[in-house]
Amino acid sequence: MAFGNSANNVSSPVSLSKVTQVFDATSVGSMRDYLRGSLPYPVTNAYSSIAASGTLSLNSFASANNPPAILDDVLITLSDDSFYPGGPATTQVTLSSNGTLYEYTGGSTFAQYKWLYAGHQADYDVKFTQTQKIQDSGSTFSGTVNTWMNLVSSKSWWISQNADGFRISQWQGYLEIRMNASPQTIMSNCQLVMTCVTEF
Repeated sequence: MAFGNSANNVSSPVSLSKVTQVFDATSVGSMRDYLRGSLPYPVTNAYSSIAASGTLSLNSFASANNPPAILDDVLITLSDDSFYPGGPATTQVTLSSNGTLYEYTGGSTFAQYKWLYAGHQADYDVKFTQTQKIQDSGSTFSGTVNTWMNLVSSKSWWISQNADGFRISQWQGYLEIRMNASPQTIMSNCQLVMTCVTEF
């Protein structure tokens, strides 16, 4: 199976060595390594022109590209501490269909990163697998867990903790992104920890 690690396009005239450079960045492989079902890439319009079986044409790779890894983070940690006189604490992660990952703390944007480097957002699915949930009094958790969802629309996960004394609420899990074309290769897998703390 051919896996890539380069953001370069396959330029014309197309050759096997150029395809290998973009999708393997190692030695020249066999043409059968680049059948559509063996590639998590490319995610350009060229993808549909690459044969899934039988004879593979080098010209079908013209302008095909291989994006870098999505979500370079291996750990996303968000924490909002609201102390006396205090107020509610909130944290949120949104994978936007505009191709951006937004992190929010206290109701404001904390950081934003690119998650979509090439192709179309509808080419990808996302899943937040919950591994731990600490729900204290007055807290609200929102977002679909343990289910693959298409990124044609934005997806969010958030915690809100009311300020009614010392309270701690937390969500932990793994945020995964995959291509939804066969073989549905996982592109990214990062740990997500969101914590809200309030104290009067």
